[in-house]
Amino acid sequence: MPRRRAFLFWYVLAFLALAYVLLERGLPRLASALVGVSPERAPLPGVLLLWYMLLAALGAALQVSMSDGHWRDFTRPLRSTWVAGALILLLSVAAALETFRALAPAPASPTVLRLQHPPMPAEYESLASPYRNAPTAERDARLEEGRVLYQVNCRPCHGAKADGRGPMHRAFSLRPANFRAEDTIVQLVEPAAFWRVQKGGPGLPPSATPWDSAMPSWEKDLTPDETWKLLLAEYDLAGKHPRQMGGKE
Repeated sequence: MPRRRAFLFWYVLAFLALAYVLLERGLPRLASALVGVSPERAPLPGVLLLWYMLLAALGAALQVSMSDGHWRDFTRPLRSTWVAGALILLLSVAAALETFRALAPAPASPTVLRLQHPPMPAEYESLASPYRNAPTAERDARLEEGRVLYQVNCRPCHGAKADGRGPMHRAFSLRPANFRAEDTIVQLVEPAAFWRVQKGGPGLPPSATPWDSAMPSWEKDLTPDETWKLLLAEYDLAGKHPRQMGGKE
């Protein structure tokens, strides 16, 4: 017992080191064995690792402070000058290594060139507005319905004139698109504009991110028919026409 108490401090250090190794290395390998996920893809999140290590340290502190004798035995090595110096050196080296690891540049994949207008999914290419080339009377009636839909759903961000200056436009770090500009909807064929309204920013492809879009997905709020009417009004308010298939205006 006296010999065990004489080494109580080192027992605690060994316990904490073993706990760290088991949490950092053991759990991912256990997950790999039980679930079939590779250890590299199942690490313990850093926050959880910190909390578990704090709990382990708290448990060790409670154990060594249960009696005055345990506490004296635990702190005896700390009263040795060389042990205290070695611990300070060890902690300094560990802090330096962790700082270097956190700040050192990590290898990254080559930068992907961003696209101003991502290509629409293939399933949208065959779509067409049922009202763009409708008889004048029907087209005008659908245009009025689209204007109402635009004012209700789009005006707060994109503005009553489709110029991107709606009442809420200053609330976004990524400002709403100005549809009157020459690099927005005039560059899109109408099925692509339909896709962008329906899917919004969340529906953009993962390639070439980050996308400059705070656009929400409207497919749960607007039916396809309502979206076509809205687009009819959107282009009309902007004074633009959708790009035609083949690249012609």
